[in-house]
Amino acid sequence: MPPGVSVRRSPYATAALVLVIANVILCPILCIPAIVVARLARRDARQNRIGGERLAVVAEVIAWIEVVLLVFFGILGVGLALICGGNACQR
Repeated sequence: MPPGVSVRRSPYATAALVLVIANVILCPILCIPAIVVARLARRDARQNRIGGERLAVVAEVIAWIEVVLLVFFGILGVGLALICGGNACQR
């Protein structure tokens, strides 16, 4: 593609990336809507033959990584709470 030519991109792809970034900064629970919107973006890009599919894939991968980290740290927190008995591990 020649320089200066813009490609139409799925608006869902941009929204998915914004949700992933907001997830990192603000609220960890936004990873689920980010995954949904990223899948919508991928489908929209394929059906309408517009750009944004790679951006949506990146947003979805990052969102799934955040889901894994959220589950891991949730399990870790519950495990520590059970081990410590809720007393903040007094010595």
